[in-house]
Amino acid sequence: MEALNPGVTPESELRATSREEETRKSRIPLEPGTRATPTPASRDPRADSDLRDASKRGNVAAVKRILAAGWADVNSIDRKGWTPVLWAARWGHRKVVELLVSKGAFVSVLTFNDNNILHVACMGSDVETVKYVLSLNVVDINARNKQGRTAVFWAKNFRHRRVESLLLSIGAH
Repeated sequence: MEALNPGVTPESELRATSREEETRKSRIPLEPGTRATPTPASRDPRADSDLRDASKRGNVAAVKRILAAGWADVNSIDRKGWTPVLWAARWGHRKVVELLVSKGAFVSVLTFNDNNILHVACMGSDVETVKYVLSLNVVDINARNKQGRTAVFWAKNFRHRRVESLLLSIGAH
């Protein structure tokens, strides 16, 4: 029987499969300390997706493990223009937001409709996350998205009275 790929023997295919298995098994190293943002050659889109999912859920341990593996980009963007830090802020996971920022997450990134990190943090109900985002001093408290909506609008729209009161007390309108 003639080989479909000339020069590729069953033994070389087996070695390649073994290397792939080995790589897959060693994705999460035992020792943290690898870079949070991998080089393009070592990036894994599945790891990027896993990082965004762990950030949405507020799973600090999973976020640490994924970043330590060095396969995920801390600033990866999904189809909606959302990064892990935006997802964590949206769901009020302050500890994950802090971790991602400490690992180099861009906090000035905008979603596809120009919502910033403060806008999305105000969609969540966690006042401490909003306070942390405000402490970063990276966005104008009265910035508007493409539809003209501000952080106060989002807090009010989602009925987060404590977040709305906080914003109003420090000069938002």
